[in-house]
Amino acid sequence: MNPPTRSRMWYRLRFDCPISEAAGEQYASDPEKVAAHAFFPFLSYVKVSPRYRKVEHKVKPKERPIRYASHLDTAIYRHYANCLSDAYEDLLAREGLQECVVAYRRLNKSNVDLAVEVFGIIRAYLKNKGSCFALCIDIEDFFESLDHKELKARWQELLGVTRLPEDHYNVFKSVTRYAYVERDKLFKLFAEADPAGRRRICSAREFREKVRKRSGQDGRLVEVNRSGKGVPQGSPISAVLSNLYMVPFDKAVNRFCTDNGCHYRRYSDDIILVGPAGLEDSALSLLRDRLQAQGLRMNESKTELRHFRVSSGGCEAQEGPLQYLGLTYDGEKVLLRSSTLSRYHRKLRRYIAASERKALSSPRGTRLCRRRTFRQFTMRGRRNFIDYAVRADEAVEGAGLRSGIRNQVRRHWVIVNRLLMEADNRVAATRSVRQATSLVAVTRNSSPGDE
Repeated sequence: MNPPTRSRMWYRLRFDCPISEAAGEQYASDPEKVAAHAFFPFLSYVKVSPRYRKVEHKVKPKERPIRYASHLDTAIYRHYANCLSDAYEDLLAREGLQECVVAYRRLNKSNVDLAVEVFGIIRAYLKNKGSCFALCIDIEDFFESLDHKELKARWQELLGVTRLPEDHYNVFKSVTRYAYVERDKLFKLFAEADPAGRRRICSAREFREKVRKRSGQDGRLVEVNRSGKGVPQGSPISAVLSNLYMVPFDKAVNRFCTDNGCHYRRYSDDIILVGPAGLEDSALSLLRDRLQAQGLRMNESKTELRHFRVSSGGCEAQEGPLQYLGLTYDGEKVLLRSSTLSRYHRKLRRYIAASERKALSSPRGTRLCRRRTFRQFTMRGRRNFIDYAVRADEAVEGAGLRSGIRNQVRRHWVIVNRLLMEADNRVAATRSVRQATSLVAVTRNSSPGDE
């Protein structure tokens, strides 16, 4: 295995030294220590993922700000997330919301299982009533839009107090009015140091003198969220806080569904509502109004409304297949989203291109290494995309639905081997050209007197 590069070694470091799980839990379990704890700023970076825009027929990057905490801070967030999760589960049981909220909970279900459940609900509507609608909406900038006053009120209600305890209040402040440092700027500041000899990014003294104070032309490195909204994505406690924030919304929508014979599921900021045809306008109006009441906005560009009905040729989705949690359903067959398949093929091609460049720069052989490629992109590997597709196919068939997933990936072995062979041919051709060019250069440089 190649040694990690300097940049990768920096990414493993935090503002403090690593701490064992037991030591972190012991510290986090002491309310007095947590109440007096000084949290380090989060390290921040932007995660960029390519996304296919169906309307524009283009692949555009989706940017998502990720912020992660130091080692001890993470232990505290994890401890309090577990405490709030236990109380939150009791709240869901009291309010009858266990089946409505499906994200960030210990349900032992994958996204495929959750999607298949919704498709099964649609199939049951078609069997009993002959038609139904499915309404999917997305909340715009969900984590960045959580109002701090509203979140504090939900936190207090969950604990049954009118004032947060000192330890809870300190944790609340650290994830609402949170401080953060751009990761790349920070690493650039300490670039001259050797990360191999460090257990943390900087010492406490270096943090005070170089990070907290103004540094060169970059100005103040530490920034603070003063907007009154938002929690950091990447914190262990942010997931349960987002669910807690949505309790009034979940209760109102579930009440509407109970009264009108509908079904409601919320996976973080992805919401789907299935019910009898004719209620779609009322459902959409309710969702929009309840989101606005909590300071949230619906992402209109991602709203999907599908009508399913039984026809002479079988069941069909009139406006096209429904997309939910990575799968599509047209009333008859479940498939992987086309964008998911495209992403797999883009990653495969990028990986083989990188392997090709590595083979050209290596003095050994001309063939690409196949073992790692097969492990990451074919059925020979485990926990890769093909393995996910096979398990998804089995889950769909096991639920009594018709699946076309296995057929979508049946040619992956042929495609991988063809791309590898084409890359091998290009490497061999390039090497031949280089050798011929080198031989010509040697011949031209030799003089008659040398013979």
